[in-house]
Amino acid sequence: MPFFSPSRPCHPRRAILFILGLLCLLTPGCGLKRGNFHESHESMGTLWEVTLVDAPTGRASQAMQASFDEIDRIDRMMSLFKPESELCQLNRRAYQAAVPVSPELWEILQIACQISDLSGGVFDVTIGPVVQLWGFAGQRRQTPPTTAEIARAKSLVNYRNLLFDPVNKTVRFRKQGMVIDLGGIAKGYAIDRVTEILKKRGIQNAMVNAGGQIKVTGHNEQGGVWKIGVQHPRDPSKLITVLPLAQGSFSTSGDYEHFFIYKGQMYHHEMDPKKGKPTREMISATVILDWGKHDQPTSETGRSGLEGTPSREATWADGLSTAVFVAGRKKGMSIVEKVKNADAVLIAHTPKGIVVSVSKGKYSDIPISY
Repeated sequence: MPFFSPSRPCHPRRAILFILGLLCLLTPGCGLKRGNFHESHESMGTLWEVTLVDAPTGRASQAMQASFDEIDRIDRMMSLFKPESELCQLNRRAYQAAVPVSPELWEILQIACQISDLSGGVFDVTIGPVVQLWGFAGQRRQTPPTTAEIARAKSLVNYRNLLFDPVNKTVRFRKQGMVIDLGGIAKGYAIDRVTEILKKRGIQNAMVNAGGQIKVTGHNEQGGVWKIGVQHPRDPSKLITVLPLAQGSFSTSGDYEHFFIYKGQMYHHEMDPKKGKPTREMISATVILDWGKHDQPTSETGRSGLEGTPSREATWADGLSTAVFVAGRKKGMSIVEKVKNADAVLIAHTPKGIVVSVSKGKYSDIPISY
């Protein structure tokens, strides 16, 4: 049946208004009250904050709950601290036999190995035995391990000892005692998933913050670009600089997050997989990615199974900030230069004191204060 009966002439203006009204009913958020919302949630060992701007009021609460449910779901899947997580089961079984993994765990492991290829191995998700030895994944310790203990743990770390079967989507360990630790990349993956959930619910302007790992879309509360502060690593009340970010992901790795002091020396959780101990040069490494419609980088080894989309931008930013921190100031900047639309702010120890370095890009002229 036609919308308008031929026996009753339709006024053109009424027809247009009718169609516009129908389109409004079919358009997400049209005619709904809108507002700004902010909620927090603890998961994955950190405080999560989700900010929604100009969001449909009737959908905001459900969107928040769906976001936090997704974060908890990923934590249950990828946690090293939950014995029944998929990751822990993989760690227990993968030396004895090839273990089928979920599409999500497969994806994050492929991205992790791409970052390992790109960084020359300074990012390595098989770092688990070393992180556990130093007391940052389980039992805490207040003294450094022995040289012999470090050597044993370090011998189990090498992402090239992960055996992937792309047909059957299985993973196997080449060495007994290997442990995958996704602490340097899983929060970024969860941020990407939350952003997808928000977009599917018609929310275009949002910030998702997981203790310094951040992704923004759309505009802020004032209708402008988001502004992200880089915290002074030794004085939390101060900012090194403020970065404008219209869209993209921002990730900081620092020596101040988890550490212990022994005989006046700081030992932090950012481990060099090649040395089996904490790095010394870097204080913090901030990586900013703004890919938009640009493709994700591909590794030199041409690993398959990844689509070149911006949907995993925060995952990459999380892993890259860890890689850059471990690599050090000069090598870290060279890693950043290999990645499309990537910028970095690095803070390092030098013989002359603390030095702040900014990559050559859109932030090269930002004011720095420290």
